[in-house]
Amino acid sequence: MFNILYFGVIPTYLALQKDWVWWLGYAISVIVYYFVSQSFRDASAALNIIMAKVTYNILPEDDQLEVDVVADNILTVLKSDPGADFENEFEQFGYSALAMRDLGIDPVIFFKTWFPVKNPSRLPSDKWISMLIKKASKIMNSPENFPTSDPS
Repeated sequence: MFNILYFGVIPTYLALQKDWVWWLGYAISVIVYYFVSQSFRDASAALNIIMAKVTYNILPEDDQLEVDVVADNILTVLKSDPGADFENEFEQFGYSALAMRDLGIDPVIFFKTWFPVKNPSRLPSDKWISMLIKKASKIMNSPENFPTSDPS
């Protein structure tokens, strides 16, 4: 609904106006919308990664194996490569969040549901990750349970 109004009705209305200031305001609002939505996407992806890591660590080993299998299947489908492998731990837990959502496993920290993330391979900035690791470590008192960007 928002996209229809924002990219259909509003430009049509502005086309009927004779003043260029309306177009400038519209252009600025589109730019602001882009940056705000980008921040929300990064925050959602970062939250999913941290929530997945903490949730995964408390699951029984059988459930962890099931999450791993489903995450590998999602990775294979999204990358269209049967031999695809995770590039680092952030990406792995981004896919694990999707797998846990599909399996009906709720996160145990921050929120009670997973955030919708279209592409877990598109990693959020380190700013979001480090901020959330600090908050989560205060809650869980065990910073060694959190992912690193080191692929080894």
